[in-house]
Parts: sequence; C-alpha cells; structure tokens
Amino acid sequence: MSITSYKELLQFSSQIKIENKLLSYILEDLDIVNNQPFITKHFLFYPKGIFSEKYLDAYFFEDNDIHVIKFRKDVTSIKSVKLEQIKSVNLDIQGYKDYVLMIKLKNEEDIIFDAKGDSNEHNMHSFSENIAKIHRYIITGKHDKPTDFSSTNPW
Repeated sequence: MSITSYKELLQFSSQIKIENKLLSYILEDLDIVNNQPFITKHFLFYPKGIFSEKYLDAYFFEDNDIHVIKFRKDVTSIKSVKLEQIKSVNLDIQGYKDYVLMIKLKNEEDIIFDAKGDSNEHNMHSFSENIAKIHRYIITGKHDKPTDFSSTNPW
C-alpha cells in the first residue's frame, strides 16, 4: 500500500485503522472534513502516522498555508498554519532516502516529517521524495501544479 496522495488515502481508507477503527468509518461521519477547500485544492500531501494504527495526521500544502487534519479514534481536529508563521526549517539526510524535516513555527511548535518513522520499508523512498518537495517549497516557494480531487471524493 503506497499512500502519497489524498486520492490514495481515500482508496485505502477501508484498510487504514486508527486505534482499531477504520478510517473509512471516521470519514463517513465527517462532512466538515470532506468539504474543506484544501481537500480538493492542494499541491502536496503528507500522511504522517499512517502505518502506526494509532493516529493519522494528514498534511495538505497550499500556496500560503499548511493544513493538518488530525484523525484520532474519537476526535478529529483541523488546524491551519500560514507559511509566514515558519521560523526555521531543517532538513537532515540520515542515509539513502532517509530524510527528516523539522519545521519550527514562531510559536515554538514543531512539525516533523520523518520518512523512516512515518512510513514502512516499502514506502520510505516515496515519503522521502515528499519531504524533499515540502522542503523545496518552503525555502523557494516553488511547487508542482495544484491537484484537483474534487471529482474523486466519494463522500
């Protein structure tokens, strides 16, 4: 199972568990999540914790914002951060396709993307590629074309 896009997350949602509750069941109850504009218009996606079966933090990157939906068994939260709130960015390359990106916000909160810790042995390469794209975007402002998933959302 390779999940590096929101479309893939939806396709595999019946196989992804968060504390023994299927993500597909969580999503069915959350119209507010499915109706967020960034769900259909984003250019980068990062599914932190997807293989942990304990939590899922779905990060969506837009031109001036980072949005995160934190899925838990009983609570789901949505948070948005303006890129101007970023204080510093650090990319560690710990081995071949073993990247860790730490984003420090002005409020001292950290966002950490860890290819090895966030994925499994089959997906580490694609997670590292996404981390490199996120890093490039934050430091240069350049990114791939936005993705439009408005026609693929099954809810």
